[in-house]
Amino acid sequence: MVPCGDEKHMHQMTPLLFVCGVILISPTLVQADLDTFGRNDSQQCDVPVDIGPVSMADGGVNFTIALLLDGDVVGWGSSTSGQTDVPVWMPPATQVVAGGRHVIALLEDGSVECWGLNSHGQIDSPNSLSNAIFIGAGDHHSAAVRADGSVLCWGGNEYGQSLSQPKLMNATAVACGSRHTLALRSDGTVLCWGDNSHGQSTPPEDLVDVQAVACGGYHSVALKSDGTVVCWGRNNKGQCNSPDGEVFEHIAAGQLHTVGITTGDVLLDWGDNSFDQQIPPELIFVEPSHVSCGAYHTMVLSAYDGACCVESQCHVISQPSCVNQGGQWHGAGSSCMECDLSASACCVSTGCSITSSEICLELGGNWLIEGGTCDDCPSICIADVNGDLVVDIQDLLSVIAAWGSCP
Repeated sequence: MVPCGDEKHMHQMTPLLFVCGVILISPTLVQADLDTFGRNDSQQCDVPVDIGPVSMADGGVNFTIALLLDGDVVGWGSSTSGQTDVPVWMPPATQVVAGGRHVIALLEDGSVECWGLNSHGQIDSPNSLSNAIFIGAGDHHSAAVRADGSVLCWGGNEYGQSLSQPKLMNATAVACGSRHTLALRSDGTVLCWGDNSHGQSTPPEDLVDVQAVACGGYHSVALKSDGTVVCWGRNNKGQCNSPDGEVFEHIAAGQLHTVGITTGDVLLDWGDNSFDQQIPPELIFVEPSHVSCGAYHTMVLSAYDGACCVESQCHVISQPSCVNQGGQWHGAGSSCMECDLSASACCVSTGCSITSSEICLELGGNWLIEGGTCDDCPSICIADVNGDLVVDIQDLLSVIAAWGSCP
């Protein structure tokens, strides 16, 4: 199905199903700023309490995968096919998507890493794949957009969802449904191939100005540049009945439901709710920034503000902004009362930093009284005569100037 704005994943249960990845931030889950709800038979909605800040998340049939801000990938829920067993050797990723029971991670160098179920070769990425910029995953197939705008697919192809893709040279994104694939082109048009049993591979003839796409199990979703949402394909649960008059910024799709974030930062959903995968009314999200779906569960990531402690200053900002400033974020809804603003010089064997007494103690340093500066730290090097933490010609001149002065 597809995470908010980067719509791209689908998954299968039994029979074949699509899964929509969703990311949520809950005011009560301040450590990860990720909340999930819906079907939880394999604990796919039980976000680990000890994971770091989340950048994006996606879901499969009965598991969830998350990309952290530092590029690490974490998974939870069912791992019967190894779908949550993230390779320990994997370098930082820039995007992660979940198929039915497999995962694809896009790495910084444009290569991909795949793991999980391989019943149809869905994790056997072609040797020719390089310079990837966007990825997608379906029940049993996978896809990638390369920097030249071409699309490469692999895995299951019983409905032509993998090997029947047209020769594209202007694709910018890709989304995978249960057994069909969508490509968004740079001119704002959409191209579909694969299973069309419910019309999911036949977009409306007048569909133009598209900026994002998503795939459910057997339905497709497009977000236009004016914020309107267009859905087509299977509609047995109302998953294609997008709200009239709403202007959206992001979209995502699950097996039988669809979710979007409006320009007013409101989460709206439609379609199946048999597992409470639609937004619970008691959950309030402030500035939701990303939404995605598993087959029958939803995830929301929010830009909800909290206290950010940066040296001797505090700002109430979102978690990503805090991390970018090198600060310590205390969670959604926290205040500057959480910050220890009594920063001072911490003298350690490798240099000096301005920090709190607690952090200095953890570093094994000597914390000067509040207000101390690094100039107050003693030299850490016997050759650093003038104490500027650099051994250079100035130190030699100091020695020469004092030549013969010692008794």
